Formats: sequence, structure tokens, C-alpha cells
Amino acid sequence: MQKDTILEIDNLKINFKLNNSVIHAVRDISFKLKKNEILGVVGESGSGKSVTCMSILKLLLEPPASIESGSIKYNGLDLLKISNKQLNKIRGKGISIIFQDPVSYLNPVLTIGYQLSELLINHDQLSKYDSKGYILNILDKVWIPYSTQRYDQYPHGVSVGMRQRIMIAMAMLCKPNILIADEPTTALDVTVQAQIIKLIKELKETNNMSVIWVTHDLGVVAGIADYIIVMYNGMIVEKGKINDIYSSPKHPYTIGLINSASRNIINNRYSMIEGLPPDGSEINNGCCFYKRCSKRLKICEHKIPPSVKINKDHYFSCYLED
Repeated sequence: MQKDTILEIDNLKINFKLNNSVIHAVRDISFKLKKNEILGVVGESGSGKSVTCMSILKLLLEPPASIESGSIKYNGLDLLKISNKQLNKIRGKGISIIFQDPVSYLNPVLTIGYQLSELLINHDQLSKYDSKGYILNILDKVWIPYSTQRYDQYPHGVSVGMRQRIMIAMAMLCKPNILIADEPTTALDVTVQAQIIKLIKELKETNNMSVIWVTHDLGVVAGIADYIIVMYNGMIVEKGKINDIYSSPKHPYTIGLINSASRNIINNRYSMIEGLPPDGSEINNGCCFYKRCSKRLKICEHKIPPSVKINKDHYFSCYLED
């Protein structure tokens, strides 16, 4: 691994075996996360974004999930080859995750303070008394008002936006090197979305950490990411620095996503990508976007397109080189 790289995923392949079918969720992808970088992972639902990120901490249920091949190296250590005991020391402290739906991950019968203190005690071997002051400080940092009262409240007693901030506080407790934010603003209104984005950017700078931001919305990552990978049907179809992707998108799918997020000035409508995303059970021998691509060529159906280099950071996989 290069000195400025903190996480490197190489040739990762993940399947789900359901009844008599196999879902090819992640198909031989590779990418790197640099230190103090925000990496945006973009694509429609079912593109493999969340599955990829869950696999980093081995949070996928096996079976039905199965990591068929590849490596996930954190500071040079392959996370797929270490024991659960070793991985538990990295979860929360080295790499932390914010989930899309805080309601599903906060225990409704335990107070907010109890859930936060348990995590801190398990990792840092602090007493409940010693941990409380630190937790209250973290709650203040993630803009939770009346933190002392919130500490003794139950999750159902606060708003959805507040619960998401609690999840962020939980993720930040042990000062991780990497924060994975899996669609953290999807269920929030526009104002709260902007607050969460601003908060994570500030925490990233304060703690010198790297962030993987997973989203289906290219507009969200436009103001936060340094680098973007675009996924479709379990594959990376384009990757590059944020300015390159927005100013000069190359893959038809990337262009479609950008157009879908932008309203046409002439007819005041959003454009859309025709058709529905595949479910991963059908794998052709060619381009993963072939069936929905308006610019497809005959070769696209039968042969996987090569990776085309635009510059040292910008790559895309397509036969339409320009």
C-alpha cells in the first residue's frame, strides 16, 4: 500500500445465495481510500454500494452472503483474513459506520447514554462514571442541545434528525480513522441534510479522518467528496476526482445520473435513465449497463469494456471513448 492510502479494496467479489439463485452483488471491484479524503460511492439502489461498505467490517450475514474473492486492506492488514476478535478491536475504533436508518440500530429500551457508554467502555476500558463527561462533550460537538437531558432519554423520545446525530456521536466516540456514512441523509428533510453534511465535514477536519460517503444522489456528494466512484450492478463504471466527474463525465450511466439530478431549464423537468436497475441475478458477458444504455454498440453485449484512462485519477469502462 502507498503511504497516503489507508484502505485498499482489490478484486472484491460478493455473492448472495438465495434459494436456487445467485445474486452477484459485487463484481470484482478495486479502489483506494486516501488519508483525510472523502470518497463518494454513488449509484442507484442495488448497485452494490452498501454491500461493499458492509463487507469492510464483515457485517454481512454469511450465509446468504459469501465473499468469493478479493482483499480489503486497512493500513496494510487484510481484514478478510483476521479473526473476529481482532476485527472487533478495529470496529468502532479504527473504522466506524453510520447507518441509513438510526431507528433500526438504536435499542428502544436502553437510554441514549447507556448505549453510548457501553461502546466506549468496551473499547477504551473506561468506567461508566469516567465515560459520561466524555460522551456529553461528544453530544455537544454533534450539535445535540441539552445533552445532559438527552443522555437519560430513550431514542423514541427524540426526532429522526436527532437520532441520526446520535448515530454520528456513536460513530465518533472512539475517534476512528475511517468513517463510513451509508446514506446518512436519505430519510431527512433538506435543512437537516445540509446540517448533517456540514457536521461530518467539520468532524473530518477536526479528527483528520477519512470518510466513505455512500449515496444514490450525486448532488449530495458534489459539495463534500474529493473523489467519486460510480457503481452499477456491482461494478465500478467510472471513478475520478469530483471536478473531473462533474465537468467531464464519460460513462453513459454517470452522465445519466448527473442529468437526473439536474432540472432542464427549457422544459423545467428532470431527465431520467430509462428502464430499471437489474437485481444482480442476470449476468451477461458484456457491459453491465448494456440493456439501459441509449448509446450501446453491438460489442457491448458480448464483451466487458476495457478501463479507459483519461488522466492519472480519472478512469471509465466503456467502448465509447469520446
